[in-house]
Amino acid sequence: MIVPPTDVMGRGRLAGIQDPTGGVVYLWKAYDPDESETYGEPGTLIWTDLETRDPQKAADFFSKLVGWEIRTESQGPTAYWQVGVRGQNEGGIMPMPDMVPPEAPAFWLDYFGTSDIDASIARAQELGGTVQVPAMEVEGMMSFAVLSDPAGATFALMQPLLDM
Repeated sequence: MIVPPTDVMGRGRLAGIQDPTGGVVYLWKAYDPDESETYGEPGTLIWTDLETRDPQKAADFFSKLVGWEIRTESQGPTAYWQVGVRGQNEGGIMPMPDMVPPEAPAFWLDYFGTSDIDASIARAQELGGTVQVPAMEVEGMMSFAVLSDPAGATFALMQPLLDM
């Protein structure tokens, strides 16, 4: 437990935890879920990946904790643990790349939707953002890029090319 369950402005409860592989995540329970809160559209959160040195341990933990539907898929030479919630794919768990220093903890990478990844990257750079991983297409399904904001926070942009 990093942040104990806390009321947030009468809208819900928030708690922060660190999973057994070292990834930090915040859990949210809305008091009155608002159907107007959108997900998966341009300008909103569209995908989230956990990068960890022990993906199976993380997959087991989260499937038991929050009921995620997890299935292992192959993404080239590396396995990928696809995360689903009520039948909807929403993210994944993957092995941390070898280039990440051994002392680095597991981490989450949030992807925000865009309908034009090149224009969004250009706008981010105009606003002081930095491209960490240039835009690339993944098997005709989507394009993504990893950026950091002027304060150094890392995030990704994703342009779906197919329904996810």
